[in-house]
Amino acid sequence: MKEKMDRQLVGAFDHFCLRYLHSVIPGELSNVHETVIGFFERRLLELAMRECNGNQLAASRLLGIHRNTLRRKLQYHEKSLGG
Repeated sequence: MKEKMDRQLVGAFDHFCLRYLHSVIPGELSNVHETVIGFFERRLLELAMRECNGNQLAASRLLGIHRNTLRRKLQYHEKSLGG
């Protein structure tokens, strides 16, 4: 089951990344890496927090990261969104 989910995740990720890469105009400066990593990290944090009803300790355990790391990442993404 996990292997099938891993393949599906890789397929979805590849599809998204290729579509995004194709949308970048050649010759223009872009932050493709920062944009894609930031997008996926932000969404993963949002979903984990939602799954854990806003409980940072539970979300950090679900993600396998330290609570302080989660808090720092949440603060970073909140600032980057202007929130």
